[in-house]
Amino acid sequence: MEVCSVLTGRRGVSLPFTDYCYSLDAGENRGRPFYEMAMAEGRRRGWRYFERRNGNDGGPKAAPSLSFWGHEIDLTVGAARLSDGMASASRRAVRKAEKAGLKVEFQTSRAAVDAYFDLHSQTRKRHGLPPQPLAFFWNIQKSLFSAGQGEVGLVFLEGKPIAGAVYLWFGRRAMYKFGASDSDARIERPNNLLMWRAMERYEAKGFEALHLGRTSLPHEGLRRFKTGFGAREERIDFCKFDFKKGEFVREQDKVEGWFNRVFAKMPIFALRLAGKMLYPHLS
Repeated sequence: MEVCSVLTGRRGVSLPFTDYCYSLDAGENRGRPFYEMAMAEGRRRGWRYFERRNGNDGGPKAAPSLSFWGHEIDLTVGAARLSDGMASASRRAVRKAEKAGLKVEFQTSRAAVDAYFDLHSQTRKRHGLPPQPLAFFWNIQKSLFSAGQGEVGLVFLEGKPIAGAVYLWFGRRAMYKFGASDSDARIERPNNLLMWRAMERYEAKGFEALHLGRTSLPHEGLRRFKTGFGAREERIDFCKFDFKKGEFVREQDKVEGWFNRVFAKMPIFALRLAGKMLYPHLS
């Protein structure tokens, strides 16, 4: 897809806002025709760069511009083996959440999206990052949830939502795309319970796998959370070709920097405004 912004320029990204995106062609020259067509289109359209979120899939070998951890849970093994495959600490966390009386619901309504967004904004503030605009999540609800391709999972304590996650589906595969929680309730381990309920739910629905999205390499805590559910770990590489330089380039993961301290001090309303202004120019 082509992303065009007066601030950040015109570029090609496969695909914007995705954690990874492999080529549809699984043949011997996997993705090569698509890569060559995209490069030709980029030169014709004056792209700043072309970014593949699939490593060296289809194009010439190149050092990654960015690398992440990816994690996927095989749901075909059945619920019993899924439980056995979890780390003992993760199983204890699930039992603790159950004893605390936490309840999990999966919904597709606009109200559920709004409830999740409130938690999402709090979580992004703790991380020192602006949240994606509310309209972004509304569009997910309108375009994907209404078409039966995803849902929001919410965890409630005494009727109050304290954690949530956005799950998206494609075919027989599900993806954990966004997660959030109330910091005051994290001691009750709501995120652990929600992920386990999602694993049970999608296994019962006949899904083959649950992908847990990408994790920045420095985020060891999130990495341990995901591997604790018995997920298989892999590396996800992005490759970026800079048309002006005529070469593949490296870059830094922009999830951490001086800006985290600035955003963390902003009130929620200002942080949401910042997200609304910035995200249309990102990809």
